[in-house]
Amino acid sequence: CRLVCGWGSGTMKFQISNYKFQISNRKIDVIAYLILFGVFLLGAFAVYGLQGDGRAQLNIILALAAFYLIWGLIFHHIKRDLDKWLLFEYLAVAAISVACGVLVFVS
Repeated sequence: CRLVCGWGSGTMKFQISNYKFQISNRKIDVIAYLILFGVFLLGAFAVYGLQGDGRAQLNIILALAAFYLIWGLIFHHIKRDLDKWLLFEYLAVAAISVACGVLVFVS
């Protein structure tokens, strides 16, 4: 099984073995943001469900921050617009989220 990816005229082109298909940039954005929203929603339910266990809630926040950072890097790498300032922005948001989690969930 071989996967080949490429960009051209507003679409992302994939080839897996002998099968070729394309996805528009708009659809890629929608799919990526739905995944991000779904993971954050799942994380919010997990934090809510673990009320009273501050360490477990903090672990969920750490996992969400790591996911957000990795998601952002992959998403912008695919879109080919990743630069050092965007990386800094994702790092800053993840760090602020973790700091807030520590302040709220660690007594």
